[in-house]
Amino acid sequence: MRIAILIPSLANKGPVIVAKDLSHFFVENGCDCHVYYFDEKKELDFPCKCTKIGFFEKFDFSQYDIVHVHCLRPMLYAYWHRSRIRKSKAKVVATLHQPITKEAFVIGGYNPLMATLIAFVNKIAYNSTDCNVVLSGIQHQLAKDILKNRIEIINNGRNISCTEIKNIKNKRLIEELSKKYKILGSASVITKRKGLDQVVNALKELKDFAFVCVGDGPELQALKALAIENKVEDRCLWLGYQSDAANYYQYFDLFVMTTHSEGFPLALIEASVNRTASVLSDIEILRQIIPVDCAVFYELDNIESLSAAIVEAYSHKDELSFKIYEHYTNNLTADIMGKKYLNLFENIKIE
Repeated sequence: MRIAILIPSLANKGPVIVAKDLSHFFVENGCDCHVYYFDEKKELDFPCKCTKIGFFEKFDFSQYDIVHVHCLRPMLYAYWHRSRIRKSKAKVVATLHQPITKEAFVIGGYNPLMATLIAFVNKIAYNSTDCNVVLSGIQHQLAKDILKNRIEIINNGRNISCTEIKNIKNKRLIEELSKKYKILGSASVITKRKGLDQVVNALKELKDFAFVCVGDGPELQALKALAIENKVEDRCLWLGYQSDAANYYQYFDLFVMTTHSEGFPLALIEASVNRTASVLSDIEILRQIIPVDCAVFYELDNIESLSAAIVEAYSHKDELSFKIYEHYTNNLTADIMGKKYLNLFENIKIE
């Protein structure tokens, strides 16, 4: 099987991480893979050849059986070059890492006009593929009214070997904080959609807890200001972007995911790998990923509900950590994900 993988860059971001994990599985199973990307940023290593290209720069599509696309810009590239791809007989498979509805883009921070435009562009582009892969049943429900071509569901998965934190100073800061408090932790890009203000507000009631936030983003300064306003800044540790974020979960008593919407969050998989008991916002996508007996769910934007969920999860954290790790090994590994993609590619190749 010859596979071209199109991604925006080699940056340490969710869709690119998924592409990297898939490339490892494909190579290990005898596939010939080649990654094509647009931006200079290089943070992740792939097990195959990687080539930087321009948007209007074509490559020899006939070398490949499958062109696997991640994210909108690579999808627009495949759409622009669609006539050449069709002539080459290569099949285009796109993974949709987020819902592509107007409502999803509004939740993501776009104004309604821009969200409408982006949703329209996505609709045109993704209807040109041979197959689209969505990450969950709820995403499939949203996509089937937009996309008229083939849609398959494949959950994300990860294989992670966790080690010690690279930044020794950060490790010491967390250890010092954990001597006084129980540690709530998160790791994400910090946007309004992630809802981390709920954690900072809950700290007013949760006197025994502190919050360790790994990540950076446009809402970080607003969160810091909120912590000062709530007089909980001494119980908040802002660590910024960390390339080895997956190694931080082992120092959390509880992982908190207070998100308003998700495609298929890798952070939740990383928490599961680390056996970290989790408190999750009660949204449908998270309930589809994690069974109700493997985590504690709370009512979104209800601080009283969040506080109660945190207390409950901490009191049962050993049981929850066992259950969430067991669920991970049976459902959320990169090998499970890779097998499903490879089966799909083989099926599409012979059609």
